[in-house]
Amino acid sequence: MVEKLGVWREEYRVGIERIDRQHKILFCNIKLLEEAISRQDFSAIPYLLDMLEIYFKEHFREEEIYLKEFPGFEVHNRKHWDFLGEVLKFIRKYQAGSRDLPALATEIHDFLYSWLQDHILTTDKKELSQVVIGS
Repeated sequence: MVEKLGVWREEYRVGIERIDRQHKILFCNIKLLEEAISRQDFSAIPYLLDMLEIYFKEHFREEEIYLKEFPGFEVHNRKHWDFLGEVLKFIRKYQAGSRDLPALATEIHDFLYSWLQDHILTTDKKELSQVVIGS
């Protein structure tokens, strides 16, 4: 059983309302995946994977607008594109006809939650707070 993690917490707030709103949407999608796993309904996996690829690209571009002038931008940007590379691996696994959808869904969930939480708390908060302070 997947632990219920797709919940927004105030500690994730970075101080830029537009970015915080986008992060909340990402956590909502993790929650949808948790619910699908608990119901054993994996029909949402194609939608979720498409959303991840499209939405994260858009979200990352938005963050990059805020961060492009700050030290460490290249490293931050590389983390975003490495993440998208992992999402593409999940898409290929699904498209190849993964026989164990419960395991794939759990793997996607665990990766998403772990990466998103870590990225927000250790990278976004530190770097985007510089934007807020500098405004």
